[in-house]
Amino acid sequence: MRFRRFLMPGIPLAIGAVAAYLFAGALSSQAVQNPTISLDMASGNTYSDPGAGGDNSMTVGTTDNCLTTAAPGDNSTHTHPVHVVIHDVQDLVGWQARLNYLGDQMRPSSVNFNPFTDTTDPIHPQGVSFLNLPIDSATNEHRGQTPGANIPPLATGPQTALIGNVYVGTQGFAISPDTPPKSPPDDASYSAPAGGVLAALDLEVPAGNAGNPSLFMNIDDNSPINPGSTVIIFTGSGVQTINLASSALGDGYHGEGATCVPLDCVNAECPAGTPAPATPTPTATPAGHNVSLRRIGGVPNSIRLSPGEVITDTTAIEVVNNSSHTDTIGVYVDITSPAASCAPNGRVLETTVTVPGGRRTTVFVPVNYSCADPAAADGRSYTWVAVADHGADDLAVCGPGMLQSVNCTNGLVNDDESGFAGNFKTRVAPQVIAQ
Repeated sequence: MRFRRFLMPGIPLAIGAVAAYLFAGALSSQAVQNPTISLDMASGNTYSDPGAGGDNSMTVGTTDNCLTTAAPGDNSTHTHPVHVVIHDVQDLVGWQARLNYLGDQMRPSSVNFNPFTDTTDPIHPQGVSFLNLPIDSATNEHRGQTPGANIPPLATGPQTALIGNVYVGTQGFAISPDTPPKSPPDDASYSAPAGGVLAALDLEVPAGNAGNPSLFMNIDDNSPINPGSTVIIFTGSGVQTINLASSALGDGYHGEGATCVPLDCVNAECPAGTPAPATPTPTATPAGHNVSLRRIGGVPNSIRLSPGEVITDTTAIEVVNNSSHTDTIGVYVDITSPAASCAPNGRVLETTVTVPGGRRTTVFVPVNYSCADPAAADGRSYTWVAVADHGADDLAVCGPGMLQSVNCTNGLVNDDESGFAGNFKTRVAPQVIAQ
């Protein structure tokens, strides 16, 4: 049994089946962006679970950047949970954070991109962060998310990690969260008046650090390591990536058994020197590699199916080479069917294209929609996922059913400047109407 939510009448709803890149420009976010991403070392922020009588709201208190633990401290290896929080952003689609640190002092050990749970449907509870806090009016559920985390094993000295996330599906104003809310708000399905929690991060303190007052985790910009911390916002005609300066990034500090003493990691690099990247990262130059999957086009909003009927259609997958040189691009497309009796379900395209610098190309995907039992899929939609793979070298980690996995995401971004949002697109359509 699926539990359904009901929104108040008269509230603006999500754009739904219109693809993010097909808006004609009549809408405007009217957003004044001043986003900041910080580490809240106290992690006392809360979520109001609708399944427990709550209202799908997120409460973020004053950010505490310095955690002190009682003397003499813990001299063994242990972890401290902290929150990654965001403030003053509108129409958020995705984010990423560059973490620089000393691996033998304090390091990220794991990240939870769903720090809270909505138990409205107790059989199928949903993980929730600020990124997918709004309720999609088409499904009455939170959107899925596509996280990525590139955290190297512990090593002595300077290290770097990259974490990030984007929501799945067509972008729109109502489904892209704001904090504080606009006036009037895009959507009333959620509330986050004073910030949002993007993720829960476990910070590991290796053995031997008791008494250290200034253990640190530096959320950094794109210098000295590119890419840096960013937010991705919906503009009404597509998405825009905003590179965050050091002044918009709140670092975290910890005194292990000593009074916490914060450092200045804004005007100075923390740690001193350039950390060794966890994996090769691109260099932001005109000769760098930058490919993107621009859109999944031509998908109908709905299809009417009788038992055993087959509807033939063609979808256009557009990829762009934003570099100044010719590149080979792998194009992989998966479809998830709305019910077990429906087809297609799985990999529908796996090919490579060669695209000159500054040009784009379109790959056409013929598809046959059918359902042996359309009633089982009535009102539910197919989901398209497509990725562009620079160099066509990540197929091993981006196989069928793996396009939204952490390993695939890491593979796509480690040799491409376009970041988490540029390499893939999703489209939730067509909706099945049983006949």
